[in-house]
Parts: sequence; C-alpha cells; structure tokens
Amino acid sequence: MHLRLDSNIKGGMKFVLFRLLRISLWALVLCLSHVLRGEPAEGQILKIGTFQDPPFVENDHGSMKGFTVDLWENIANRIATPYEWKQYDNADSLLKAVVKGEVDVAAADLSITSERHQLMDFSHPYFETGLRIMISEKRHVGFVFLLGRFIDSGHLQIISICLLVLLAVTLVVMVAERRFNKEFPSGKIEGFAESLFHVVSVLLKGQTNHKPIPGAAGRFFTVLWMICGVSTVSYVTAVAASVMTTSALHQQINGPSDLQDKSVGTIKGATGQIYLSRKNISCQLFSNVPEAADALTKRYIDAIVYDAPALEYYDEHHPEQPVTEVGPLFDRQVYGFVFPLGSKLRWKVNGELLKMIENESLEKLRIQYFGNTR
Repeated sequence: MHLRLDSNIKGGMKFVLFRLLRISLWALVLCLSHVLRGEPAEGQILKIGTFQDPPFVENDHGSMKGFTVDLWENIANRIATPYEWKQYDNADSLLKAVVKGEVDVAAADLSITSERHQLMDFSHPYFETGLRIMISEKRHVGFVFLLGRFIDSGHLQIISICLLVLLAVTLVVMVAERRFNKEFPSGKIEGFAESLFHVVSVLLKGQTNHKPIPGAAGRFFTVLWMICGVSTVSYVTAVAASVMTTSALHQQINGPSDLQDKSVGTIKGATGQIYLSRKNISCQLFSNVPEAADALTKRYIDAIVYDAPALEYYDEHHPEQPVTEVGPLFDRQVYGFVFPLGSKLRWKVNGELLKMIENESLEKLRIQYFGNTR
C-alpha cells in the first residue's frame, strides 16, 4: 500500500515538473520570438536614434523638436509606446547603430535607398525631396587662382621669357649708354635703374625723354624694341583678359553638371555622398551643415551638395552667412523611419502613417514647417 502511494506521488510530481518545463519552454520561445522578430516586449521603452539636422530634428537645450520629431511623437502616442531619444553625430553613425541593433527606430531625415534597404528596413515614405547645391555668394577670382591658371595654360613661361629679354635689353642699353652718353650715371644701381626706365618707357609708350643712343644702329635698335614692346603689351593684355574670362566661367556653378573638377563638400553618410560617389566626383566629408558652410565661406570648398530642405533652412536662419542655393532639385528621394532588419514595429508605424496620410494630418504637419510649396 505504501509502495503504491509512493509511486503515485512520484508520478504526480513528474507530471507537474513536466508541465512546468513545458510552460517554461513556451515562455522562452515567446521571448525569443519577440527578440528575433524585432518586436518590443510589453512596456519596453523604445530607443529612438536621431541626429541634429534642422528643420527635421533639433535639440533645443534638451528639448527635441522638428518635423520628424513631431511626426514620431504623434505616431508614438497613437500606438501608446514609451520611448527615449538617443542622439548620434550624423547619419553615418546613426545608420551603423541601426544595423548593430543599438536603437529600435531611427528618426531623422534619412533617405530610402536600395543600398540601405539591404541592411535595414524602412517605413512608408513620409517626405519627398531631393538634393541641391549651396555656394558662396562672394565667389571671386583671387591672385593665387589666377597664377595657377597662368601656369596651367603655359602663358607664365612665355611672360617669364619676355621679362628675361627685358632684363637683357636693359643691360645692353646700360653698356651702350656708358659708352656714348657722358651724362649717364656712373653707379651700377643708378645706371641700371636709368636704363630700365628708358627701356620700359619705350616698351609701354613708344617714346622716352631719355637721350637716344647715337648712330644708325641705335635708331634701328630703338625701332625694333618699340615693335617688340607693342607686340608684348598686346599679348599680355589679351592673355590676362582670356585667363580672367575663362577663370570666371570655370568658377561658375549653376547645377550638378558644373561639379566636375570642383572641390565639393557633403555630410558623411548622407545621400549626397552616395550621389557624388556614383558620379565619380571627389568630396570632402563633414559632420553637419554648419561645419560644411564654414568651410564654404572660407573657400576651402567650392560647393556643398546635400538635402535641399536642410540647406534652405540653414540659409534662411543664417542671413549673416554669404551663402545661397543654386540650380533645381536633383536626385529625387524620399524619407522614412528606419528599423533593424525583421522588425515588426514598422508594421504598426506604417499603419499609423497611412492613417495620417488619409486624414491629411501628415500634410498639415508638412505645411506647418515648410509652407504650401513643394
């Protein structure tokens, strides 16, 4: 009898332990499924990654604001999800954080591209824009640039030869003057200066108050030098005008077709960098628009290629900076929220985005920040 009771008790305990084990395994599977599917657990605080780029994202003394910030807060309220902001330096560092799973959502002016889509998931587009070019309003041809153009065109070498000829003629005149003109200064420096003045006067004006070299040879030499002078002055004038004209044309930037052979800046990790790389245009990378604009005004670069709204916003809010945008929009693109691959959160976000598109609340938010223009 006791043996039967003991066996029943042991059997019951095994059954209970087996049920508990099954329940534990199911709970573990459910937890793992949330993790593997990118689905946040109930009550989990989402990490929302972003970077400062007005007017989409701006940190105003610890208070987040901007078009994308307002849009995310609206969606988060609709799906009743707690969240916290996590800031990064730029798009490049933020997108790397998405790939590593450091954030649940990336909320900023991030373009949807085929290259990025291989590494992460995107929501439906919520904003349409493109790239533009920013240049300095005080673009002018400087001496160093002109000298470089003279050297590249080969004219500087010719002018150098002319100067050597001028020096040689000056020495010849000085020797002749010492021989035939008793009033000629006896000092070397004074004599060279007197001869140089005489030679340059004939070269530029075709005449001089200096006493001419006597004899037929002297007259012949003077006439020949006058002809050389007129030709030299005409050549130098034509070359200077040509170089300055071509330099001014070279400096003009009116659109993307003018970016070849220019020093171009853009923001690291942004679609501007992708575009320039695709067009085989070398570029300098900056962390943000203010840093790039500073390099532009200091003439370290010739132009900035970046998202049109960010450039236009910077220009409008920094009237003291001599910058402006040129050309039309190009390389059209759309922005979306970014998620780690396999995240199920994007389905909830997409659903709320579609509702905001249907009830026109997304359009009203866009008009609030950007007006009626598109």
